[in-house]
Amino acid sequence: MSGVPSNWTAGLEAEGPREEARRARRRWRIERMSDIGLALTARAEIAAWWRSDDGRRWEETAPYVLRRYLTDKQAGLMRASEIAAKKAEVALAARPWYVSADMVTLLQAAYPTMPSQELLPTDVPTESGIVVFEKSLVVTDHDSEACSIDVMAWSSGASFQDDRERTVITLDFYRDRNRSLLTPLEERLPFRWIPAQETGWAVGETLTPEIGGNAGRVSHWRRITAALWALSQQTISVVTEQAAPRQLRRQLANRIGAPVSPINVVTLRRTRPDGPEPAQGGGVDWSHRWLVSGHWRNQWCPRSDSHRQTWIASYVKGPDDKPLVVKETAYRLIR
Repeated sequence: MSGVPSNWTAGLEAEGPREEARRARRRWRIERMSDIGLALTARAEIAAWWRSDDGRRWEETAPYVLRRYLTDKQAGLMRASEIAAKKAEVALAARPWYVSADMVTLLQAAYPTMPSQELLPTDVPTESGIVVFEKSLVVTDHDSEACSIDVMAWSSGASFQDDRERTVITLDFYRDRNRSLLTPLEERLPFRWIPAQETGWAVGETLTPEIGGNAGRVSHWRRITAALWALSQQTISVVTEQAAPRQLRRQLANRIGAPVSPINVVTLRRTRPDGPEPAQGGGVDWSHRWLVSGHWRNQWCPRSDSHRQTWIASYVKGPDDKPLVVKETAYRLIR
């Protein structure tokens, strides 16, 4: 049963190999699709929370970083209730993404060395999106403190700065209280998806913001975003469109009052097969998979008609059923 975890086969030995394989594959698919369906569930729950009184109160007390892109008149007109309502609207309209555990491992290792570059419209894979990571993305923030991220959302909109219109990408990051170690304050919060960070990125800006304070903090979250977008559009990843289970689609459609869109599932591509086994002593029982010679390179990209930072990974080596292990020494920056 290639690709099916061995624990699904427990207790099925008496049913014969064909029936055993069929039932194990079915149970594995159900669990896998339930995980992928979390992208739709998170989207609906985040939208519902921003529509609630709790979401509006949160926006009233939390600093709204994007206001630095707006004129004083515009900022004054944007009340917390309007911002929260807009976040709910954006969440429901966003394309759902589900990023596999192996892609999270790669992102975690690759984003710290992501070189700075201007944000181009072609860098953004969809106009809006909400990403659920299969496992927590553990990052070190600007204050050198560990922080786990489970959901990332973005949307694009227009704002005005220096009498000119600019396209600004709003970035929101959330933590899953079911996965994270929470502070005493967070323990009392009545919702699952805890806002961890919000910021913005204007098209044409680099990782470092042109205006506003906290440049180091802002560039940190932009770097994570840029690395995710770059990796999701390269051949090292495979993006497939999948539908959630029918029952989940019906439940969510009734809940949000609109059809449920398919999910973009991002997985790691196996870019090169393993080499031949040793001539003597049989095959090697590898304990994990690993990346060989991974690095960022500034190379020509026909899609954007410009040079863009591209992740170069020679190949992924090791057995398909083993976890991916990334060592920091496998990465280097090529300027």
